Amino acid sequence: MNPAVSPLAARLPTPATVARWWVSVTAFDAILGGEWASFAFDPEWGEKEHCATYRSGSGDDASVTFTARGAFLRGFDHECALSPWGRDGVRSTPEFSRACR
Repeated sequence: MNPAVSPLAARLPTPATVARWWVSVTAFDAILGGEWASFAFDPEWGEKEHCATYRSGSGDDASVTFTARGAFLRGFDHECALSPWGRDGVRSTPEFSRACR
């Protein structure tokens, strides 16, 4: 593991803890009926996989995929300086994300 990442990774909650938190927030969201933002948790998203999602209602979203080996978090902030949607007139994907494919 990268030595610069190791101290941060050691402080993160376990995937099981994040999943429990997400299930709780999803339940509160269902009870309170948020007008724009929404949380969801699918315990049968894939074979031995779970998926949690968040949508802000304004173009931002996040998802966490939980597997037996760990979790993967993906987020999108449409106003982020790295996002092509955060600037007027830009319609292509930035070079850094093309390199990740």
